[in-house]
Amino acid sequence: MFLPRVTVADLRHAFATLECSLDIGETRPANPALLIKSLSFGGGKLDGETFEFSDRCTALIGPPLSGKSLIVDSLRYVFDVPHTLDEIQRVCDARLRSGLGVGSVVRVTVETNGDEQSFERTYGGEQVPMVPFRPIIFSQSERSTP
Repeated sequence: MFLPRVTVADLRHAFATLECSLDIGETRPANPALLIKSLSFGGGKLDGETFEFSDRCTALIGPPLSGKSLIVDSLRYVFDVPHTLDEIQRVCDARLRSGLGVGSVVRVTVETNGDEQSFERTYGGEQVPMVPFRPIIFSQSERSTP
């Protein structure tokens, strides 16, 4: 985790996230070993949409109800990363039911050490993709929860 500025909230989050390392200052961290390149949807409210991410994408910004949470929830779904708080997991599940619907396919393309791989999962299906890593994914509600 690179912090270009130091605030109490940023530090609290950095220390609460076990998978993060902390680097404060002008030095940029080395290129990450895992990059999420794109997220695409087949079915549901985002049918046919593909979201391309930059190499240093660390946040999604947009107006209320623009789909930011559905994108984060979909990433969690494909990588089978559950929320740590039951209340937030219930909201996430409801959003996926509404936004994707049974039979929708979510595909994530990642780059690991220069090699591209794609993982997909069908909403309502039983399969969980076998991924050799677990990305760190969190939403604003998790970050702001004490």
